[in-house]
Parts: sequence; structure tokens; C-alpha cells
Amino acid sequence: MIKINFRKITLFLLICIVLIILHYFSWLSPVENRIVSWVSFPVNKVYSKVVSWKREYRDISSTQVSLDDLKNIKKEKNSLIAENAKLESYRFENKKLRKYLNFLEEVEYKYVMAGVISKGYSINSNEEISTILINRGEKQGIRKGLLVVNSEGVVVGKIEETNNLTSKVSLLTHSNCQLAATIQDGQETYGIVEGDLGLTIKMGFIPQDKEINQGDLVVTSGLEENIPRGYVLGEVVLVERSFNQMWQDAIIEPLVDLKNLTLVSVLVP
Repeated sequence: MIKINFRKITLFLLICIVLIILHYFSWLSPVENRIVSWVSFPVNKVYSKVVSWKREYRDISSTQVSLDDLKNIKKEKNSLIAENAKLESYRFENKKLRKYLNFLEEVEYKYVMAGVISKGYSINSNEEISTILINRGEKQGIRKGLLVVNSEGVVVGKIEETNNLTSKVSLLTHSNCQLAATIQDGQETYGIVEGDLGLTIKMGFIPQDKEINQGDLVVTSGLEENIPRGYVLGEVVLVERSFNQMWQDAIIEPLVDLKNLTLVSVLVP
């Protein structure tokens, strides 16, 4: 049987009554505040730390998501750029091919279309193209001396060397490129055209009695083997006359930008 200690209970009740009275009259406020402060300080500190950790985790997660989004956007952008570049390249090549087909429909010669795979520069200049290498050769019927034209049928050069799969083309401005030509001036003025220092073309052996004017067109004369007549070489920009000689020279400017050749055609008889 449990014994009840009435004395201790009575003492406890008296203490409680006293504390209630003291609290009611605010006599214990300093002590209570101090006790609350002691208890709340570590609690608040722990709470603040937990909140800080939570905020940092949220920020890190948000940053990670943003970085992932940026990476994905960059990948998509690069993919679109690459795809657009391919489409632009195809569009450019198709445009060139259409021009070639329109021109070659009217040509009586067999033609071999070729891509430019490398370019050679003039000895006198690192900027002027003097030769090109194309990806067609003897297997396609190409041989030395044949005419090479662009998509408009304007002459760009002449085959200089060949092997089974590739050919070297001397461009109009190369000294190795010599062509029999005529000036369309109504006088049937004939001469030999050859490259001049990798920059322009010179037509020599023109009789002094022939009147040549700036802007006259110069075309192939058809007076050499395997070279058809009437293909444009360029236009006269300067006439050099020497009164104590039998001949005069014409400086000719090509009508083709020889630096930007990517596709050419070789005319095969």
C-alpha cells in the first residue's frame, strides 16, 4: 500500500502558490527572462543553422538546375547551327549545280564536273591563286591541254597535269596557261593569251594595225586542238603599244573570281 507524504505535498503546493503570486506581481520577471534567454539561445541557434542549411541546399539545387538548362540550351543551339550550316552548304551547292546544268545543256562537248580539292599560290604572291587541284583525272577522260570553265561557261584555266584520279589546272593568270584567243572587235583580231605574274592576263602578238579598245571581250579562237571557239577569257583593261615594234599587247582582266572556285567543268572533245 502506497504511503502518501502529506507534508511534502503541502510544501510543494505552498511553493507553487508563492511562485504564482510572485509571477502575477512580476517580481520574478528578471529571473524568468534570464531563464528563457538561456533556454532559447541554443534553440534559436540550432533553428537558424537548420534554416541556413535548407536555404543553401535550395540555392545549390536551383543553380544546378540552371546550369543544366544552360548546357541543354547550348547543345540545342550548336545542333541548330550545325544543321543550318549543312542546309546552307547544300543550298549553295545546289544553286551552283543548277547553273552548271543550265550552261552544259547548250554545250556540244562532253563535260566532266569536278570539285576543287586544293589551291596553289603564286610564287610572287601568297594571296594570288595560280593553280588548283581537281578530283577528276584520266579515268574520267581528262588529259593535258583541255579547257576548264566555271558554271557560267567562263574560262578559268587549262589542264596542266593529270593522273588517274586528279588533275592540276593552271589558272588564267598562271604563266603556264597559254590559249589561242581572239578579240571580239569586229576585226577578227587574233593573238596568244597567257598569265602575267599571277595577277592578270596578257594577250600578245597582236598586229599594230588592229584597233583595240578598253572593254573589248576576249574569247577562245578555236585555233588550237581540243579548245572550242567562243569561250570568254576576260575583257581588255589596257593596251600597250610600242611604235618601233611589229606587235602590241593587251592587258586582260579575268571575269572570274579565281580565289573562290569550288566547282569547275572540264570540256572533253
